[in-house]
Amino acid sequence: MLAAMLIANVLHAAQPTAPPPYAPAVPSGVEVSSKVRLYDIRGSTMSTLRRQMKRRGPIKWAAYTRWFLSWNWETERRDGQCHLVVPEASVRVKFRFPSWLPSEAADEATVRAYDSYAAGLWVHETGHADIAVDTATKIVSDLEGLPPRDTCRLLRKDAADVSLAHYRRAGITEKAYDRDTDHGATQIYGPSPR
Repeated sequence: MLAAMLIANVLHAAQPTAPPPYAPAVPSGVEVSSKVRLYDIRGSTMSTLRRQMKRRGPIKWAAYTRWFLSWNWETERRDGQCHLVVPEASVRVKFRFPSWLPSEAADEATVRAYDSYAAGLWVHETGHADIAVDTATKIVSDLEGLPPRDTCRLLRKDAADVSLAHYRRAGITEKAYDRDTDHGATQIYGPSPR
């Protein structure tokens, strides 16, 4: 689907390629915002485009995703106990992604190859963002399930422990994701024969 959109974008509109908006479905209490910052690449062959991405891309990668996760809650005293209310989590995602406007020298095979590459790259980068969104969702869900405590101090500690545990697991999950996908190569080119 993304490849078709990118191909249509390039062949019919003569606009630089850009990924679609990142807009995951999220439950109540989770808010997501994202921004894509594009960098231009030029060339008429895939080898030239790859060199451009390596030279101009973030940290020598073709693309990069960075996310920021925050969470919050309120407490209230009721029936002699402290209850956690209104748990919320917010995810801000920043993508850095290549943008290519094919020159007249680029043939249709190169356009299709780049669009396929960009589609796989976007799948990989949104996978990173999905980890953050999934973490935010788990935090809110687990905070909603916390039982009341005798003191709000104890409840706040419980809430902080739950939230930080999920946040730490997200870092581990991201490393495993990059390892398992060979930093997106399996999503761009398919699984490598071993």
